[in-house]
Amino acid sequence: MPYLASSGLESLIREGAELKREIEAKTTRLRSINLLLAENAPFKSGQKTACLIGGGYKVRIRLHENLTWDQEKIAAFRKYLPAEKFFELFKMIYEPTSKKAIEGFIAHADKDLSDGLKWCMSVKPGAPQLTYEKLG
Repeated sequence: MPYLASSGLESLIREGAELKREIEAKTTRLRSINLLLAENAPFKSGQKTACLIGGGYKVRIRLHENLTWDQEKIAAFRKYLPAEKFFELFKMIYEPTSKKAIEGFIAHADKDLSDGLKWCMSVKPGAPQLTYEKLG
């Protein structure tokens, strides 16, 4: 059964709830601003970082991707790789050993194997990471 708070705690509860609501609203707005800045930033071809300067701030933008892996597709793809190469890339539960290993394999493997590995994954854009640095 919930504890009924005293009047002093009631005001803290109200203030905490109001602050939480304000933070959530501001977080939503900040995400929206960050997405707009990321969409309009001048990324060089193939790069995932960019920089904007304005309003007295320097904003560094880094794009992120969230990968998910289809376990059935990975099991099917496993047939085409030697076991030692497969286990350099994946653990027994078919998770990549590292993003760097996957990127290196995709960049340097023959096209059929590289395409096969890409077939196993889904790429979804993640939230961009921005840092704001006051200038001057």
